[in-house]
Amino acid sequence: MTPLVDVMLVFLIIFLVTIPAMHNAVKVDLPHASMPTAGWENRPRERRDSGERQPLLGR
Repeated sequence: MTPLVDVMLVFLIIFLVTIPAMHNAVKVDLPHASMPTAGWENRPRERRDSGERQPLLGR
């Protein structure tokens, strides 16, 4: 067989194995965030370009 057919057969086997596992996945009840987000979306956004290629962290 050609390498392309070999790769496609491997993908088919992986697909056939993972699909039933996805349907039998464990349900996880994740906690909700306790911090309110009100105020963050209304915060003014600034964009500064100093010409340097460094992130503006903590400024």
